[in-house]
Amino acid sequence: MAETAKNVITTTLNKWSPKLYDSVTNQNGVLYYFKSFGKGDEKRGDKPQGSIATANGGKQIEEDVFLLENPNVGFVAFDETIATDEADVMDEAIFDWKYCYGNAVLFDAKIKMNADTKRRKHKLVKAVIQNAEDTMINKVGESIWNTTDVDGLTGIPQLITDDGTTTTVGGLSTVTYANWANKFQALAAVHTSEELLASMSTLYRKCKRGNKSVDLIVMGDVLYGEYEAALIANKRYKGTSKMADAGFESLMYNGATVLYDENCPANRIYFINTKYMIFNFHKDAMFSVGDMEKQFGQQKYAWPITSMCEFSLRGRRDHGVIVVA
Repeated sequence: MAETAKNVITTTLNKWSPKLYDSVTNQNGVLYYFKSFGKGDEKRGDKPQGSIATANGGKQIEEDVFLLENPNVGFVAFDETIATDEADVMDEAIFDWKYCYGNAVLFDAKIKMNADTKRRKHKLVKAVIQNAEDTMINKVGESIWNTTDVDGLTGIPQLITDDGTTTTVGGLSTVTYANWANKFQALAAVHTSEELLASMSTLYRKCKRGNKSVDLIVMGDVLYGEYEAALIANKRYKGTSKMADAGFESLMYNGATVLYDENCPANRIYFINTKYMIFNFHKDAMFSVGDMEKQFGQQKYAWPITSMCEFSLRGRRDHGVIVVA
């Protein structure tokens, strides 16, 4: 009977793997927006979803970026020789995969105690699944904003830095490539709602290139509350149904979704263009459940859960941050 229970658990966990991917991406506002409304829909790997991409393999994630202008372009006299200099205007930004691991663990004694009825077995499975799922969702949600853990995701604050000129991101230096710097805007700690709106307007224009503009703005609780109050005070309150329908607190700004995220740094507002920021998964490690493993010297079993994922950038100058000093 115990073996039957283990089989039920293994079968259920393997079926649950795709569900966990959906749970993680549907219960985190940033990832849900990336998946459902992101603009980075370039074909890459299997079944790209918005600004979430899947990769078939590779040691690292590579993004082709254009950082220099073509020196052969310009106005000339009608009889002037046209420049034909070889110009290496493209480079690659390189991002390392990050590994999110977990284990669904059960003691042999619990398996045996719950092996007598189908109801007990499935209740046991449900408890194991729910615990692992909740923990994964929390860990990924926190790591999106990671600034210190070298093993965690390259968090948004590391990609969009306070002064824009962090020396190296994705292996490319702003010393070499000035266009690899993100935009930034300072805002005094004590400020009015008009000053908040003015800073947002300034940064939005800085990040805009032609018809390419920021489509996602993320902030923490206090600044989100300030922005909401400013909209109401100016009688231009507007929410967004596309995120609200999924259960997320959100507003709008110039066509961009303004999203509240509890893990976002409290004194920062991040302006993101999802055409140029991608969240990547390895197609064989999207919260995939491995085979059951008996723990040596212990009477318990573990089902490993793995995910290979990471942010990547196709451009930094299209993103920005408001720093409230």
